[in-house]
Amino acid sequence: MTNLNYKQILSTIILCAALASGCGSGIAGTYSADARLLEGREDLMEPGYSLADIRSRIGGGQRTLKLLRGGRYEWRTGGEGLNLGTWRVEGATLILRDDTVGGIQISPALRDDRIWEIRPNGEIVSTGSYNAYNIEEYYTPG
Repeated sequence: MTNLNYKQILSTIILCAALASGCGSGIAGTYSADARLLEGREDLMEPGYSLADIRSRIGGGQRTLKLLRGGRYEWRTGGEGLNLGTWRVEGATLILRDDTVGGIQISPALRDDRIWEIRPNGEIVSTGSYNAYNIEEYYTPG
């Protein structure tokens, strides 16, 4: 193997590792939230947790996720809520870790990963938020 081939291979490996870690990833950008029924499920119509209630609370640009290049994010949770932290991608998983919630710094020992799914169509799905009500929260670019 020549030195040129070795350098090309090494550069390719470094680039792939950077993309896999979320650094410079193609998913950077601003996403808006919406909600829908889980496939094959019915709206439970729980007061405050019907599909219409949740959509009015998080839709229409009230809840957004901005994935910044360099691995930082801003998650506007609605109203005055703003979470800041780091993000990375592992396979089809987006991992968010808050370090500031509502302007309050979170101790490193108390920080936890938020695991979301990246769908092939580019949607990012927040797993678990409203699943008990047969509803999923999802984010699309724009």
